[in-house]
Amino acid sequence: PTRWSVVWRAGHGNSGEMRLAREELARIYWEPVYQHVRRLGCTIEQSQDLTQGFFEHLIERNLFATADRDRGRLRGYFFVILRRYIVSEWRRDRLPKGSTLVNEDMELMESTEPPPDQAFKRGWALATIHRALETTASAYAATHRGELFDHLRPFLAPDGPTDDDESYARLSQTTGKSEGALRTAVFRLRRDFRAQLTSLVARTLDDPTPEAIREEILDLLD
Repeated sequence: PTRWSVVWRAGHGNSGEMRLAREELARIYWEPVYQHVRRLGCTIEQSQDLTQGFFEHLIERNLFATADRDRGRLRGYFFVILRRYIVSEWRRDRLPKGSTLVNEDMELMESTEPPPDQAFKRGWALATIHRALETTASAYAATHRGELFDHLRPFLAPDGPTDDDESYARLSQTTGKSEGALRTAVFRLRRDFRAQLTSLVARTLDDPTPEAIREEILDLLD
């Protein structure tokens, strides 16, 4: 199912479906929402309370029922609602004292660094990548390759080991596998991770064509 279908079930399903869908959405998107609130200058405790309050706000108002997948990306839907929620909390004096993140028009200040929408996008991207890593790791563990994944995971990082002979020589000494076998394993891991990331991103789009998925991944990683 797509993430949009989960949002739909969170607002329109029977009681059991709604509860499970809401729990899934909160589990997946808690971190980007929390990190975004933290960037507003809130303490850890304040951020946790505001994040919890945001998801309770979604449930109490049943805002999932108003979600329209034709409006675009799922992260855009979350950001708009979160933005309104933060302004509402600011009006109630629940943001840090002296906060200048809301202007006289009751909008989040666009002059913050980075801008709120870009900061939220970054948090969303990190959460998506983390989720892809988790699902890839689980797939490897399920086929008794968990230790191999742990050895190869650094090769997925942008600043990880390079594909030079020295990197594979060191890893060969650690794992006891040949350099050729390790090169093949790294290729397959990257392929598997890319497939998981593609699948996760596709679930957040209203029309997950290959081109749309590619553009969203590039936008997230920009």
